[in-house]
Amino acid sequence: MRDDRSMRHDGPMPLASVIGSTAGRSAAILASAAAVALFAGCGSGSDSSSSSSGSGGSSSGGATKTITAATDGLGIFKGSGCTSCHTLAAAGSSGNIGPNLDNSKPSEEEAVEKVTNGDGSMPAFKNRLSAAQIQTVAKYVHDVTAK
Repeated sequence: MRDDRSMRHDGPMPLASVIGSTAGRSAAILASAAAVALFAGCGSGSDSSSSSSGSGGSSSGGATKTITAATDGLGIFKGSGCTSCHTLAAAGSSGNIGPNLDNSKPSEEEAVEKVTNGDGSMPAFKNRLSAAQIQTVAKYVHDVTAK
């Protein structure tokens, strides 16, 4: 006869036991992939030349650490990682995490607000882009979607 006390576990269940089923493993993999996409997507632009900028900084008074050196709307949009989350035909992007900007057609003011302060899963860029870059990318998005 087997002693059931050897099967008892008094501490936390090992992760392998918790997600031992195929469905559990699939859910864990999907959750991990979603977290990576969410945190790696926005703001991880392909332009890795970051520079500190004291001018045009954030409204909080601190220096802005820019994530792209681009000064044109399309360059800022691409260099800031916006393409990974947003669909925007003019930028050749088809992201589907954030709103489809071709459909939502944000006003320039709305775009400035969302880029500056973030919204929902979108991070704030006020400490990653200068005020001039935020204004430029907002104008670009508005102009190309207003047509």
